[in-house]
Amino acid sequence: MTIGRRADTDEETIERAARLLAGALGYGSPWFATTIDSPYVPGTDNDPKNHALTVCSPGLVTEQAAWSVDGSRHVRRQRAWRQSAYRVATPVCKPRHSVLAALSLAKLDGPLESVLFLYVTGDVGRFWPDVERFGLACVSGAFASEALNDAMERIMFRRASISQDARAKTLGIRASGYRAATRAAEVRLRSWLLMASRRLLVALG
Repeated sequence: MTIGRRADTDEETIERAARLLAGALGYGSPWFATTIDSPYVPGTDNDPKNHALTVCSPGLVTEQAAWSVDGSRHVRRQRAWRQSAYRVATPVCKPRHSVLAALSLAKLDGPLESVLFLYVTGDVGRFWPDVERFGLACVSGAFASEALNDAMERIMFRRASISQDARAKTLGIRASGYRAATRAAEVRLRSWLLMASRRLLVALG
């Protein structure tokens, strides 16, 4: 019971940190905006410009449609954008800029910042190379790269895109050996993710 409860607590810590960071970055539900009438109140915390998007609509025509000189291409009519003075789109929940500030205090060195941002944003192209580089330095084996990749997919999506047995068959190795390698990689990656989450929450106070 103790081990199970600790696992639940660790997962809650990761999810809490991930949701806070996602909100601060503007990912996900926070920007499913609603439109309201709200005049600007400069110099105050209630100024919608601090956490809203001004609604714009097409304005007057600035350039009429025409054909190019050689007649081969049509140039569309251009309009100016008209900005509403009162109509703004507000997010469901305001971005928490304090979370971004806490990142500088959390000391997410090594792979910690990259693995947390990878989990939150899903930006594999930007953050996975850094996580993989540190992972390969810690996880040994001829197929460590594949094990790390499958382990990260299991953490992010609850299951890898290919089963461990199918991956082992593709690589021509024993399934039991590959499962052990993936398990070791997942333990390492999850420990980094948990450490990054805890440090961020501590920095937030």
